[in-house]
Amino acid sequence: MRKLFYIPLTMILIGFASCTVDDGGYKDYFLISGMIPVHAVPGDTLEVIGSGFGLESESIVMALNDQDLDIIHISDTSISVKIPEYVNFNSYDLSIRRGSQSYNREYQIKDYHAPRISGIIPFGASAGDIITISGQYFPTEESKVYCFFVDYNSNPIELLEVEEFIQLKHDSIVLKIPETMPSKIQDELFGDAVFFSFDSLGIEQDQFSLHTTFR
Repeated sequence: MRKLFYIPLTMILIGFASCTVDDGGYKDYFLISGMIPVHAVPGDTLEVIGSGFGLESESIVMALNDQDLDIIHISDTSISVKIPEYVNFNSYDLSIRRGSQSYNREYQIKDYHAPRISGIIPFGASAGDIITISGQYFPTEESKVYCFFVDYNSNPIELLEVEEFIQLKHDSIVLKIPETMPSKIQDELFGDAVFFSFDSLGIEQDQFSLHTTFR
């Protein structure tokens, strides 16, 4: 049985923006729930997922450090910005501001694309099932794909051993999950949820949780 890998989902969960609304005319907070991709290359389009953004691009300011980013699309649930072609590979302070509200987090510009998961079939699976993961920029080495059991906060706890890797391609991964749950799994596990990632620690990559039923 080969070691299990965990595959990140196309989206990393983030906390929500904190701040009090001032007299700028906005009645609600904006909330941030994810970013696609979880790290970018120069020239990428970064999409911020959430709610309460409104429809006026001039009301929102996004920046990497002190460099304002061009907003190319905005809706109440997402904002898309262009990462400049000339930006250096580094870690930056990504900020989102509207009125008195602000949100800040570290965001990395790297020299390679972050894996992006667009879907998993079946969404719910049983032990022994074959799982197909589709997306982009996947590694093609078994040692770089991971699966974890997770806790209530979707933090990886225990590696799950994959029964078999059937296919590893840049746009799809097909694997078979085991028939039984390891006996060493503890009570802190969140049911039968399995967490996929391309990061062995599960902290920097896109995330996707799959609920499975083990016999």
